[in-house]
Amino acid sequence: GTVTELSETTAVVSTVIDTSSSVGALVSDTGDTGIARGDFARMQEGTLKMDYLADDAELISGFSVITSGSSGLMPKGLLIGRITGMNISPSGVGNYAIVTPTTDFGTLSFVYVITDFES
Repeated sequence: GTVTELSETTAVVSTVIDTSSSVGALVSDTGDTGIARGDFARMQEGTLKMDYLADDAELISGFSVITSGSSGLMPKGLLIGRITGMNISPSGVGNYAIVTPTTDFGTLSFVYVITDFES
């Protein structure tokens, strides 16, 4: 996620399932890229969408999704989650993967904050 509020001793972090969150994503098993983003309907289920996939993306449940590093806001290679479903439209427009984060946000209380990295 990203730090959205900061004080002298605390920080508020928006997670990858938050509806205001989006990050460049890469399926490490295939090299397919897209944008992992929070979605209101998915957030209720604790999952997120991976949009902007190529029409010929061949993804399988269980494939790992990592940060791509393309935005420069996050380093490449941070594990986001695993693909747990696909929504395929006949036209190819609107295809997306459903990603289940590897982190259980319901029990998360401490995080590490990356303050600098080489892109």
